[in-house]
Amino acid sequence: MNPRVADPDVRISDAEIAPTEMDDIPVSSIPAVNVASVPQRSLLRYPGGKTWLIPHIRQWMTSLRPTPNLLVEPFAGGGTVSLTAIIEGLVSRCIMAEIDREVAAFWHAALRHGPELSKRIEAFTPTRESVTAIESTAPIGVIEQGFRTLALNRVRRGGILAKGASLSKKGENGKGVASRWYPETLVRRLDTIGQYADRIVFCETDALCSWRRCSILTRATSQYS
Repeated sequence: MNPRVADPDVRISDAEIAPTEMDDIPVSSIPAVNVASVPQRSLLRYPGGKTWLIPHIRQWMTSLRPTPNLLVEPFAGGGTVSLTAIIEGLVSRCIMAEIDREVAAFWHAALRHGPELSKRIEAFTPTRESVTAIESTAPIGVIEQGFRTLALNRVRRGGILAKGASLSKKGENGKGVASRWYPETLVRRLDTIGQYADRIVFCETDALCSWRRCSILTRATSQYS
């Protein structure tokens, strides 16, 4: 099944999107964790990623009564909060919102064209020459754009996508640009995401300025559930 495309005319009730009062948000009692101990769900290495936050999110969501039906991740980036919540059954559906065009292209490709993206991942061997070719060639179509985002994210230092970002030099075990390219692992994560794609709505939008345009879940997904 394909994920649903956002319809700006669809609304969900204010009760589903009403912000929680800040005074009602408890302080997490969980100490800082090693992010290596947190299950990796996303394919992206995202600067400022939320992996460190997952234990806190998990504790918070499991404490909610009644169990929440909808999760909105307004600055999705690597999408690890949404993916964790969906895969671990903490919520039944989610909205991911991201305005960055390159990151958005990856999510469009991952959620709608998983098998095709997997083939591109399996066929790619990262070298400085092959990466330079990707950097200098304008992608055609969402699959190529999504793959370009993923490839550059994995081979550049810190996963930075901005133009001019440097490539990994030594990397892990001296493998250079290939040190963060694990095709089998990436394809396995992509396959897992595909199993839940019908419960994820991705919105390429500014989450703060277009909050209600992104609030489409009730009608857009319930008719397909």
